Amino acid sequence: MGPYVLLIMLLMIPILALLNTHPKVSLGTEVSAGYTGSSNITIKEGTYYSGSDPANYRIWDSIFANGNPFPKYPGSYDGRQCTAFAWGRFYQTYHVSSGARGDGKVNAKEIVLAHPEQFVLSSTPAPNSVFSSEWTLGSPVHGHVGYVESFDGQSIWISHGNTQTPGGIQLNWKYSWQDFKNHFCKRGCSFAVPKK
Repeated sequence: MGPYVLLIMLLMIPILALLNTHPKVSLGTEVSAGYTGSSNITIKEGTYYSGSDPANYRIWDSIFANGNPFPKYPGSYDGRQCTAFAWGRFYQTYHVSSGARGDGKVNAKEIVLAHPEQFVLSSTPAPNSVFSSEWTLGSPVHGHVGYVESFDGQSIWISHGNTQTPGGIQLNWKYSWQDFKNHFCKRGCSFAVPKK
């Protein structure tokens, strides 16, 4: 093992320990800090931009502005991923970095760790929260992340990237709360909910 590999491993130990300080939150636990309300988004409900739509690229340009840490086009890889989108949407609302740097399935936890005074990890959503899904059919290893625009107890409206087509964007997309849980939370999901 070379000295650089050893150094990287030593640097990763505190980061991995930090990510494991919060218990896994899945539906059905006692932790429920969510509440109803709206982010007052002005985008028409159910707006979709395919990955090849020229408007899609303008939206992604705004998502990658302001120091988004997720790489836009690293090599031949398309950086229009759910993680970059959620980071950008968070920044648009709060004007600070979310602190998220990992896979979609850990973004909510990372936000709470980065902003413990402002956010709590919850099994239920709230407006202007970020959800992390442990597993989806499209991303069984990395999970998925998105932004909660509104929640009324019966329905949830989300915006998220890399959907339907590579780089595709769904804005203010409505699901019944039950359909959302069936689609995104089969193996657990959590929400970084703003504290009231």
